[in-house]
Amino acid sequence: MRDTPTTVLVQLTTCLLVLLFGSATLIASEIDYEHGKTQMRQLLTDRPLFRFYRNSKKKIKELKATDAPYIWAVRQFGGGATGEPVVWMPQEPADMARSDYVGRWKFAPGFIRIAFSLGGDDGVVRPLNFDQGWQCIVYELNNIANSKAMIRLLFAARTGRISREEFIWEGPKCEYEAMNKTVAFHREVWKPWAQKVGVSTDPGVWEIEDRAQSYEEWLKRFAEADPNGYPWKYYGEVYDDLFSRKQPSER
Repeated sequence: MRDTPTTVLVQLTTCLLVLLFGSATLIASEIDYEHGKTQMRQLLTDRPLFRFYRNSKKKIKELKATDAPYIWAVRQFGGGATGEPVVWMPQEPADMARSDYVGRWKFAPGFIRIAFSLGGDDGVVRPLNFDQGWQCIVYELNNIANSKAMIRLLFAARTGRISREEFIWEGPKCEYEAMNKTVAFHREVWKPWAQKVGVSTDPGVWEIEDRAQSYEEWLKRFAEADPNGYPWKYYGEVYDDLFSRKQPSER
């Protein structure tokens, strides 16, 4: 899910809830592991299906604080993702998305959100499972790391330093980078851990199979699927919204 000026403004009030979810520290000079642990405990309480998995013997096991994915997420929440603590928010993401993030805004820390359930291709709404939930956790913690770059891009568009076409080209790069980081996490952290504890993992969930090998190829696939869809429609609307907010003297 993408972070937009509209989303930031609409969701600012929810940032007040951070007082319920751990450290009030907003700028981290080092990793705040206690904050990270607090966020993970709350996340796995709010989304229990992300906490339990079946091993190769079909036994239900609980994710441990000493497991590699857990340790990685604690570090990211503690400041590893953005250089500042990130907060877990239990509310559903905006626009019925599977997951999203909102970057830090003034005195409110950035946060991520993940849906409890989502409709499938068959139209049936099902809770996100262990694999799906963790893919969302990892992707959004990687995605929020690009929030400062996205803010700079939004500012460049707002001040007319880049054109609509340039904005549409540059915007998705943050998501492409987050996807690549998530694939690397699957290869370096998730898969070795899954093999160690005997949990099955679906490469399709992690977008491992038949991946685009370049940003250009990635965009080309979207164009072939729907030339009027993402990213042209989404980022075009964001740019148009920014332009509509300009004062006449700025246009």
